[in-house]
Amino acid sequence: MSVNNGIYILKTGKEYRVRHINPLDFLYEKNSKDVYVNDLNPVRVLLEFGNCQYTSNADLAIKIAFRQLEEFEISDCSIKIIDAKCYWRDIVKLGVEVATEEIKLYPDEYDVQDCRMHEKKWLEEVIHKYSENNKVKHNA
Repeated sequence: MSVNNGIYILKTGKEYRVRHINPLDFLYEKNSKDVYVNDLNPVRVLLEFGNCQYTSNADLAIKIAFRQLEEFEISDCSIKIIDAKCYWRDIVKLGVEVATEEIKLYPDEYDVQDCRMHEKKWLEEVIHKYSENNKVKHNA
């Protein structure tokens, strides 16, 4: 397995989200606006952690992470905390801005032969889920 294979706890403000990620490099990919949150690509963070429930209890987040280690029967990975050094709402705002700019780089029509179309779908997902019309319920 990848060296970066692991259970990651994303800390944003006072919120913690737990997720098994392989590979972690996905969170650090470059984006066209060259906008990052503590070196993290905000679109990738939304894609990976956006569907995770969050807790404001750090101890509970660690317990969830250990439970996931057992659940996935993962022996060669560890639990790591990624401190975004900002609030979730900041990641949402930047993620939507970046996704809105990046989607302009793709053709209007889907081309099944174009291997980048899955990227366009991810950008559409972020824009649809997190735009102002679809307010995020938690802002911390």
